[in-house]
Amino acid sequence: MNGYDPAKWHLLFQSAATSSGALAGLIFIGLSANIGRLVEFDKKLKQRPMIGRAREALIGLLSVLVIGIVALTPGIPHGALAALIILTAAVSAVSPVLASLSFTREALGRVVVLQRLTFALIFSLCLLACGVTLAIGHGGGLFWLPAIYIIAIVQASGNSWVLVVEIGRGIPVRPTRDRRIIGAEIRPRPAKNRHSRGR
Repeated sequence: MNGYDPAKWHLLFQSAATSSGALAGLIFIGLSANIGRLVEFDKKLKQRPMIGRAREALIGLLSVLVIGIVALTPGIPHGALAALIILTAAVSAVSPVLASLSFTREALGRVVVLQRLTFALIFSLCLLACGVTLAIGHGGGLFWLPAIYIIAIVQASGNSWVLVVEIGRGIPVRPTRDRRIIGAEIRPRPAKNRHSRGR
């Protein structure tokens, strides 16, 4: 199969656009049902980890949806599609940047943030590789799309589970003021005793 002719990939584009649109709709429904708990959770942490998860899930699915819809345009040049994919990669790069900014202050543990950062970064890089190789005519082209779709689905599914199921069960949160975060566990800092120095 030619990885540089969008006309030969219509079935994949159609399937991806349909499934990503349905998943994005389900995420919107889940957010609407739990928006109060999500906002309350973020207020407790004085951060926005749940909003960040929702953003990452929707960016991935909406990127797949937009690419699929545009690629189904009859007679679209591969250069125009490549430009769209590169633009989508630039937009999706917002997620790993924001996730990296919360790496040192995420109250749920750095491992969680690192996982989010990894998936978001790989997704953006695969989009960029797809667009660039499609534009230059070698290096894979549209054969990058299956990896992009799988990453988007896995990322959206994991974040949706947290947004709908875990937030519904209630994720335990402890005050993080004057405390040290070790992994996913929050431990208080030992109190300093000035009188103990002279003993």
